[in-house]
Amino acid sequence: WTRLKALQASEASIEVASSGIRVSPDITLRDYQVEAIEKWFENNCLGLMEMATGTGKTITALAAAARLYEQQNRLALIVACPYQHLVDQWYEEARRFGFVPSRASSSRTSWLDELNQGVLHFAHEDIPSLCIITTHATFASEHFQGTIARLSGPRLLVADEVHHMGSGQRRNFLPGDID
Repeated sequence: WTRLKALQASEASIEVASSGIRVSPDITLRDYQVEAIEKWFENNCLGLMEMATGTGKTITALAAAARLYEQQNRLALIVACPYQHLVDQWYEEARRFGFVPSRASSSRTSWLDELNQGVLHFAHEDIPSLCIITTHATFASEHFQGTIARLSGPRLLVADEVHHMGSGQRRNFLPGDID
């Protein structure tokens, strides 16, 4: 929360805060990305997007999240990635879409307080969006699960490299209340 306030106070984040969550003007979606987003919305924002390497899965998912935010006027976005370098990549891309992301990976002392504060402020509608980017391992942790269980309102879970989430143990941690 403190980092969120500091980011919002910076000049770049003032622009983000005033323009909201949106597809950055420097991003042009390809026809197949637009089609994937349309089909996902036609399916009530449920389902998997399967796209080849290098086709813009991250951009497509963030554009879909931006559109969902536009419809709902608020959104808690959770992105789970198998590896730390993907967390870092998603973090940078999410900022281009106006999100103020938090990373929840590594030692829980580095992210748990910030995550708890973010969930609390989102629940009280003090902030219109919450973006948490984490590893699959942290996502499956007791502390992470306990914190996101308190989330209410519009929520979206994006599982990058979703096949890594398919083990019986990891599937048990997929929140039942997030479609």
